[in-house]
Amino acid sequence: MDHKKRILTLVTGGFDPIHSGHIAYFKKARELTNYLVVGLNTEEWLKRKKGQYFQSWKERAEIIRHLDMVDAVITVEDDDKGSACKAIETCLDIADTVVFANGGDRGKDNTPELDRFCNDSRVEFYYGIGGSDKLNSSSWLLHDYFQRQRRILGI
Repeated sequence: MDHKKRILTLVTGGFDPIHSGHIAYFKKARELTNYLVVGLNTEEWLKRKKGQYFQSWKERAEIIRHLDMVDAVITVEDDDKGSACKAIETCLDIADTVVFANGGDRGKDNTPELDRFCNDSRVEFYYGIGGSDKLNSSSWLLHDYFQRQRRILGI
């Protein structure tokens, strides 16, 4: 971006592997403003959350970067609470207002970023973006895949 944007939307997650639910989330988030930033969690974050990662950060970023509704991809360096506060700060460096768009599995009770930015008029929180029901899950996809592989191998 050559100059500071007035407003942008930020979504964050592991997106490992990316699936149709993520695409729906990105599309709905992009409708909130005319600029969408995807904050992509690191491999280390995925290892802490799931014990492993399926695709590298570079691979996930390359795929996401080429989606029509995505304008930029940044790294999410989470803090000790596992929040994306640093990603919000990065976006505030390039925009006057950040819309932090959360998917169907997030609410005010499990959004640690709210603690830090609830009184900051430059940050707006949206919930249920892409629908209130979780349509798909990377964990479900990987679980189903490995179950099929175990059956094939007779394990």
